[in-house]
Amino acid sequence: MITNAFLVSNLQRLSAANRDALPHLKTVRSSAIKSSEGIVLCNVRDEAELLPHFLKHYREIGVKRFAFVDNGSTDATLPFLLDQSDCDVFQFSGSFKTSRAGMIWKNLLILTYMSAKWFFSADADEHAVYDGWPGIGLDEFADRMSTKGRSAVTALMVDMYSNGPIAEARIDPSQSLLETCPLFDGDGYEIRLPENWRADDFFKLAARGGPMHRLFGMPTKLGWLAKTPLIMEPSIFFHDPHSVLPVGLNFTPMEIALLHFRFSATLIQKIPRVLQNRQHSENGINNYQSLGIKMKEEPGFGFLYPGSVKFKTPQQFIERSMIGPGSLAR
Repeated sequence: MITNAFLVSNLQRLSAANRDALPHLKTVRSSAIKSSEGIVLCNVRDEAELLPHFLKHYREIGVKRFAFVDNGSTDATLPFLLDQSDCDVFQFSGSFKTSRAGMIWKNLLILTYMSAKWFFSADADEHAVYDGWPGIGLDEFADRMSTKGRSAVTALMVDMYSNGPIAEARIDPSQSLLETCPLFDGDGYEIRLPENWRADDFFKLAARGGPMHRLFGMPTKLGWLAKTPLIMEPSIFFHDPHSVLPVGLNFTPMEIALLHFRFSATLIQKIPRVLQNRQHSENGINNYQSLGIKMKEEPGFGFLYPGSVKFKTPQQFIERSMIGPGSLAR
């Protein structure tokens, strides 16, 4: 059972962990940030293939500053980032798992850029869209959320996939990721408040659905598609990849869809690495293991089904109550 005393203690432990980790964050390149600027925070490890697409997406919606924490990349990730003038770069050699799946590192970046207007947490395979995208930039969107009284904004992770086998969904540097993986599940989502978040030890929205849930099911009644990626105050900390502290900020209707481009041909190399390193959550490891077995048994395996929908605008998510005021069934 989660009590108020537990929450206070948890926040104190998180604050202490942030302070203890700060001396171990190596600055490769950093510069001061203006109070009028927001910043996108991203942890990376061997993401050279995805980073050009990631930067292009966020630059197109007006992002001018990025901060990356590299956790032991062995590919071209680090030299690529150092060649980008709008990217600050840090290194952390500690364990991804024991750093709350890298969220301690993002908390360190919040402490580093205290004066920033807003902070947006994203992985290299996550592209944010929202009502008004792409005409409305992320800065204007954050202003709109502030006007609504939000100090943090929740999001739904929407898995994107191709219309053929995963093994053949190869990322092309000359094409957008949406050209490679344009489809999402058009039905089957459930987004709700946990019945008792204190008893369930689950202080975030219970959101489930998408192709993995459709094919492999969920071990519990709770789902992990909810995230709180956007915060507008430096006094808020990331608790884990899906939630922030204070707790109440995780329970608002979702306003962002994170297009999740994880189902490309690179999974063939990624799955063995994830299973060997075991730095992800047990649920994440089990998902990768199930997917790896399926792809090995069926080389032509893909997620296409009659309910697959080609993404065109975020309005498709709003109409399906996946994001927007109607996203949270109370």
